[in-house]
Amino acid sequence: MLCKSRKERRNTECDIKRDSGKTRTSHVHRTLGEIRGYVDVPSWQRSTFWETSVHFCRACRKKLDRVKQRNCRVCGLALCKACAHKELLVYYEDSRSFDKARVAIIRVLGEQKEPKHSVFLRICAQCKGELTRRQLRNQERFTWKKELQRKESAAFESVLHFDDHFRDLTARINVAFDGVTNDDQVRENSEAFLSLYKEMRKLFEAQ
Repeated sequence: MLCKSRKERRNTECDIKRDSGKTRTSHVHRTLGEIRGYVDVPSWQRSTFWETSVHFCRACRKKLDRVKQRNCRVCGLALCKACAHKELLVYYEDSRSFDKARVAIIRVLGEQKEPKHSVFLRICAQCKGELTRRQLRNQERFTWKKELQRKESAAFESVLHFDDHFRDLTARINVAFDGVTNDDQVRENSEAFLSLYKEMRKLFEAQ
């Protein structure tokens, strides 16, 4: 049986202590990173899925430091700083009461002025792309609805205008032939009748 010298035993003990210290340090470091993640990010900013024990960025595969890990606020995936951009705007509209918060991707169609009550959150490229597409679709839908409302309003005004003119012409025709009892009176009012008839015809053709 081989016996180790005192020096060899001392070196072995030092190696064990050093390795044990590294293990403890690594565990403490990881735990502190998880605690920091929960403390730094309020619960209302967290996705229902939230990664904590990940060692690489889900986007670029770069190795992650637990203390420096970021998360997408939409999908909750772990990201590095370079892949987690603060481009998700959560805000309340200035012109409305605080009934419901809204989200938007910055530098996409929307308000030119930053809302007074707002915050920028981190988002991954995939979620940013999806929200951008939705934002553009909503903007197109909003523009289409406004244009439709404008056309409906113009059509309604045209109908009202037509109705007013029609009522006026009808009243003038009734006045022109009110009390007419013989052919001579009809001939006298024929010119006025033709004029009113032409006006009414133009009115119908314009609609």
